[in-house]
Amino acid sequence: MQARLTNGAVIALMSTLLACGGHTPTGPSSTPALTTFTLNGEVIDSGTRLGILAASVSIVDGPDAGRWAMTDASGNYRLGDLQEATFTVKAHAPHYVSQTKSIALTGNQTLSFALVATASPPHPSMRTPTQDITARGDLASGDPVLRNY
Repeated sequence: MQARLTNGAVIALMSTLLACGGHTPTGPSSTPALTTFTLNGEVIDSGTRLGILAASVSIVDGPDAGRWAMTDASGNYRLGDLQEATFTVKAHAPHYVSQTKSIALTGNQTLSFALVATASPPHPSMRTPTQDITARGDLASGDPVLRNY
């Protein structure tokens, strides 16, 4: 007995074979998901050992360059979703000397900073009259100069 296939049956059979025999993946993508890590730590005053509020911690180079975080009231910071890499991290706060450190991030890690306070001039409202005169260069002998205006 001979079987005859009509044109429609041949097309349907070919379509089925092509759909099943290809290399098109039917599951999730075969590209591995990017693993990310968290860097956290604290920024403290090197003299008092207290946390520094509102210090900035930023990534200077590497794939996550430009990412930054600000410290909380205890000096703690957290930078999440970072790629595995070696990069430089900078801690900065007003009235402190900035500090940079290099890290090879291979997992969730801690990196802390102890910043040195800088000497800052007194606020203008805290100056004595002698300091104001000295600042203007009006003292020749070391005694305050009184002037009538």
